[in-house]
Amino acid sequence: MRVDERRLESLRQKYTRWQFLFFPPAFEPLRPVPLTTYLLIVAVSAGLFAVIGLFVPADGFLGYDWYHYYSRGIREPFYPPWLVYVQWLTWPGLVGLNCAGLVMALYQRRASPVRMALPFLSLPALWLLFLGQLDGLVLLGLTGLPWLIPLASLKPQLSFFAFLTHPRRLVWLGVWVGLSIAVWGFWLTDMFSYDRQWQALYTGATQPQNISLWPWGVPLALVLLWHSRGDVDMLMLAGSFVTPHLMPYNYVVVLPALARIPFWLACLLVAISWLPLSANWVGDWGWQLGHLFAGTLWLALYTKRRRGAVCLP
Repeated sequence: MRVDERRLESLRQKYTRWQFLFFPPAFEPLRPVPLTTYLLIVAVSAGLFAVIGLFVPADGFLGYDWYHYYSRGIREPFYPPWLVYVQWLTWPGLVGLNCAGLVMALYQRRASPVRMALPFLSLPALWLLFLGQLDGLVLLGLTGLPWLIPLASLKPQLSFFAFLTHPRRLVWLGVWVGLSIAVWGFWLTDMFSYDRQWQALYTGATQPQNISLWPWGVPLALVLLWHSRGDVDMLMLAGSFVTPHLMPYNYVVVLPALARIPFWLACLLVAISWLPLSANWVGDWGWQLGHLFAGTLWLALYTKRRRGAVCLP
């Protein structure tokens, strides 16, 4: 009996060391938010921003993706199958919840009112709202794990890396993927064949705004991911260098990290976020300047982590 107990204790110690190595505690833990406070913040912020959608309707130019796809329940094969339910939100609801996701994530990072306003001036946030895209919903899902994991996995190209902070999150993700496959079949093959299906749907189409570095960014991403362990924002920023599909507005999910760095640098990064639009003058390579935003923000968080400058409640 004693031998079995010693073996069990040895296994526990090995697991603890392994977990600490690959999943260390968060350097800056997110602010804990009681359920009632969470629901209040989301409801109020979603309601306030939904007013924008009431007075500024999606007409096909504004809210292009919402008008032509999401509002009609059209699911392109490179999206998960539960995306079709987004049509129930309505245009004002989509605008409101997109913004509520950003507000809630900033609140969790202890952002002041001024810092909460700053990310809304960035290109990713305004481009997201202009297109009627869904990345704000993804961010909202990340603020409410595990219950909002269907939202967090709507567009997993960056949100997937947020699940690498703890084994428990990986279990949540595995359970949800298993359930979704049981309901909708093995839909993952559609997402993994994105480029082929895009060309099949839109013959001759190109996406110069897709700034993915896959597969050339794998070595860099592996190094950054190792040094990002335990930090949800750093992991998603590191993942941006390896994800197979990345548009500049996908950076919405990492905008809340601006609340964790010096204000002057956050203002500078908001300005840097607009650099991809230089492609209108310098050519398609200008879109790649989006990586400058992600790289600088990651480096700022890494420097702060190395110095041990923790933000206290």
